[in-house]
Amino acid sequence: MTSNQLIKTTTVSFITLFISTALLIGFTYGGSFAYSTVFPPSTLLDKNTRVANISIGEMTIEEATKVLREETEGWKATNAVSFLYKDNLSVNVAAPLFFFDIDGSIQYAKTNNIAPLFVSINEGTVDEMLHQLSSVNLVEKIDLDLLYNDLQAYARSLKQEDLQVNIHDYILATYQDQKVVVSEAYIANFTNSETLKQLATAVSGTILEPRQTTSFFTMVADTAKNQSYEMNVVATALYTALLSTNFEIVERHIDQTLPDYSELGFEAFVSYPSNDLRFYNPNYIPYTVEINLHPDFMHLVIVGYPLETKVRVERENEQSFDPKTVLQFSALVAEGEREIVNPGQSGFAVNVLRKTFSSNNSLLFSELISEDFYRPAHRIEIRSLIKKEEPLSSDYQYDFGITNPGSDIENETGEIAEEPEGKEVDEQSSETDSSEETKGY
Repeated sequence: MTSNQLIKTTTVSFITLFISTALLIGFTYGGSFAYSTVFPPSTLLDKNTRVANISIGEMTIEEATKVLREETEGWKATNAVSFLYKDNLSVNVAAPLFFFDIDGSIQYAKTNNIAPLFVSINEGTVDEMLHQLSSVNLVEKIDLDLLYNDLQAYARSLKQEDLQVNIHDYILATYQDQKVVVSEAYIANFTNSETLKQLATAVSGTILEPRQTTSFFTMVADTAKNQSYEMNVVATALYTALLSTNFEIVERHIDQTLPDYSELGFEAFVSYPSNDLRFYNPNYIPYTVEINLHPDFMHLVIVGYPLETKVRVERENEQSFDPKTVLQFSALVAEGEREIVNPGQSGFAVNVLRKTFSSNNSLLFSELISEDFYRPAHRIEIRSLIKKEEPLSSDYQYDFGITNPGSDIENETGEIAEEPEGKEVDEQSSETDSSEETKGY
């Protein structure tokens, strides 16, 4: 190789090496510059960065924004907030109630590593929910700041659970309702006893828990459960008071005959363990039963915060049924004489309705509570036997088979005589259980 060729080859190799080196350096620094331009180191969040319980470490602002938006939108779509007040419920999904400041939360987290979710409350939605609860203006009567703080705390946590807010807890002291007697009952014409005092003491002070069903047997516990008369007196007083509230009667019975201490339509018959008195408190606040037992009467009251509605109990279709007369004949009764074994008792029927009115006395609804029926108890009369020479009247059906004054009419022939005066008589009905259970009203 000549000297010129050697110089030419060396020059080409040098130029090639120079260009390759320049390109390598250019790509190295240029690529780094280009990456830094597109993804500036300053926009990558610290690896320990969190907003609420969501990690956004080592993410860009855009990535963190997307993650937080998906989390909050998903939470709002699947959770609901309920406002409760007395017996009313107002429900709203979380979506229109909360506004999340995603950008503000990320900027705070960028500086402090850990940040809460910044949440604001849609006051218009809160007002609407409050107005659904009551006819009175609750917005003016509650501590809105405290309510908003509690709502914000719930939203910041992003807990996957619905929230129920009892608005009664936020009523300002100035407007707080005082507990009053919401309903009462007076019972008289009963036989007082030490057992009755024990039962009244056991029931008095019972708390009727919100949204719970209460059993009368549970209220009396083991106090004289077998003393049916005394239990019926207390149960009737309680049932009478319950009728004038918005409590729902789940189970209730009546006896075969109307007792002296109860008005028609207001009796509650209990017999342990089968026939109970059960009722449901539909309110979101508790109420208390209190009893004052006096020598001649019982006063039972239900105490708590005033109800939102007014209740009026009415009786309709009241009917009375005179007892029929059953004639029995016996040789043990002197000629021309008669004995009254049972004077009989009238029967009754009545429908009991409960009408509910708004605070401005507008009828909201009317419901049938019960249809009570008490069979009449027949009048039983025993007469002397008719002499054989005495002509038999076609107006009679005679029973000569009864010789024991205490025998039932159905001992022999079961025949029934009709009195000459035309008074209606009939065969004595066998006793049946007239206990009535009222459910679902």
